Amino acid sequence: MMRCVPPDRIIESFLASAREAASALVLEGEAGIGKTTRWLLTLDEAQAGGFQVLSGRPGTSEVTLSYGVLSDLLAGVDAATMDGLPDRQRLALDRILLRATTDPTPTDERLAAAAVLTVVERMAAEAPVLLAIDDVQWLDTP
Repeated sequence: MMRCVPPDRIIESFLASAREAASALVLEGEAGIGKTTRWLLTLDEAQAGGFQVLSGRPGTSEVTLSYGVLSDLLAGVDAATMDGLPDRQRLALDRILLRATTDPTPTDERLAAAAVLTVVERMAAEAPVLLAIDDVQWLDTP
């Protein structure tokens, strides 16, 4: 017989696990059952528990916008965390965040990935980090 675990216990267990090691949690189910509400409560619980929360909520209109959700994830990261990145990584992030206005060269996806990883690692050295994305089906390709 399968035992149903209350959602609060699952979230509590996930956050405890995430304090110790990289962890993942997927909330799935039919539309309208409260996944986004539970997701938002989880963000609040994580912040209250000392996590640094990077979140994004892409929508159908953002599917064609490159790095839309990544821009959302990084929007709240303070500049000091990004200071000292290698120049090319910093430029990739500046392009994603629409801060680079003088260089029309497309963003290299590998540089962007390396830059984001560096930022998250720096943040994780200070406190646990929760990357939270609602409606992943609307993520843009990059």
